[in-house]
Amino acid sequence: MAGSTTRDFISGLSKPRRGKKQLAPKKKLQGTIIPTAGLGKSTGVSVAKATGGGISSPLTEQSLAARTYYSSTMLYSSDGLFSFYFTPIKSMKFIDADNRQVVFIFKQDPPPEE
Repeated sequence: MAGSTTRDFISGLSKPRRGKKQLAPKKKLQGTIIPTAGLGKSTGVSVAKATGGGISSPLTEQSLAARTYYSSTMLYSSDGLFSFYFTPIKSMKFIDADNRQVVFIFKQDPPPEE
């Protein structure tokens, strides 16, 4: 008796019992939407006009000589084997598509801590 109970128990673990499950009854579709063309109404083409003082691309740099630079700094590789002087750009002057002058001014990084 003990053997059959253990055997039934182990058999029950390896083969899950499957009961008959009833599927939910199919619901009748309420209706369908037939494909149609969009119903939006056009108010015509509108062209947005620029307002404000934006920059018109393309930007064109007129002269490399017009650039200004910060003082040179020494840069080192992470292992310290290589070093070189680097002169960061302070400002650059451009002319935009509307023939207006545009100046880019760059921030100077703080010196590295030693």
